[in-house]
Amino acid sequence: MKKLIALLITFALLVSLVPFNVSADSGGTITQPTPMVSPSPTAEPTPSAPAVSPSSSPDPNPDCDYIPQFFVDVDSSHWAYDAIEYVGYNGLMQGMGNSKFNPSGGTTRAQLVAILYRLEGKPTVSSMNSFSDVTASWAKAPVEWAASRGIVTGKGNSRFDPNGDVTRQEFAAILARYARYKGIDTAGAGSTLNEFPDTGHVDSWAFDDLCWAKEAGLITGKGTASGQVLDPKGYASRAQTAVILQRFITVLETVPDPIPVEYKLNGQTVFTISVPRNWQDDFVVRSNEEEIPWLSFYDKRNHEGPEAMGGRLFGVFLDTETECHLPSYRNWGEIRYNGQEYTLRFYYPTDVQCGSTPELIESYHIKYTQVGGIFDNGIQLAEGVSKLG
Repeated sequence: MKKLIALLITFALLVSLVPFNVSADSGGTITQPTPMVSPSPTAEPTPSAPAVSPSSSPDPNPDCDYIPQFFVDVDSSHWAYDAIEYVGYNGLMQGMGNSKFNPSGGTTRAQLVAILYRLEGKPTVSSMNSFSDVTASWAKAPVEWAASRGIVTGKGNSRFDPNGDVTRQEFAAILARYARYKGIDTAGAGSTLNEFPDTGHVDSWAFDDLCWAKEAGLITGKGTASGQVLDPKGYASRAQTAVILQRFITVLETVPDPIPVEYKLNGQTVFTISVPRNWQDDFVVRSNEEEIPWLSFYDKRNHEGPEAMGGRLFGVFLDTETECHLPSYRNWGEIRYNGQEYTLRFYYPTDVQCGSTPELIESYHIKYTQVGGIFDNGIQLAEGVSKLG
């Protein structure tokens, strides 16, 4: 008996060492044990691309510390998520610290100008002293650039008010001036704003620019309990700024190719001047037929006809002298052509040369505000001609 009991105990111990599973569907039947498999490491998720593919213009800014989908206070459910991703990816708007975008915060005048300055590629600025209240180092170059190109104006007494929140009508005016600088016709119909009950609150200096911004789809109405309003003196949040900028870049990408005008010496093209396509057949180019010619550009409607008042917009010429005694000019740069060094200069009228009717004033004014863009972006040197310095 003792031997039988010992055998039974030994058998029970052996059985207890075999692993097994009991299937709930098997009525308690012992099944083959399931082998334990070590889980494979899970790969880190690949960040998804921005919801809106960034445009080829502008290129992403390598100096921007923005990482797509890294703004912790803006998730994919936010109404402006796509636009915020777009401006962040393209380096136009940056965070406010701690990986936050602050979409509900305001946009200051200096911040808006800095955005356009980045969009323009951060051009070199020579002067830094136009406004006494622009003291932040990051704001000086953008504000000076925008002021020198007629994109922004001050508040009087050498003040710019860089920390003031930009109003919706200021926003529209600044974008319209930048658009004109880029060669876009911003003429708008006044009736565009008639749908809003608060149109009368728009300041006269901003009215035409708001009309254009509305027609271009940049600025829309603001929903209130009583319906849509324009709210021209309300402020633009950072999220609204991102949305407007994304729309604005789409407008910039539709600018038609400019009209090329060749500057020649001895029958050879030295450089090409590109004027905005919206000038069409409404401008005239005159040459003084000298050995080193001057090309003068005129608004046609103000240069010809019974009400002609000159209509000169700007002129361009090459100068072999180191000093220039013209009352109003800008140097584009030093160039070398056929072994000779020249200074390429732009000169401007010292007075307004347009008639008194609204049509003549508008024709001249629109073109004149685009001259700065021609100076910055409209010169293309011919093959074999080099820029010095």
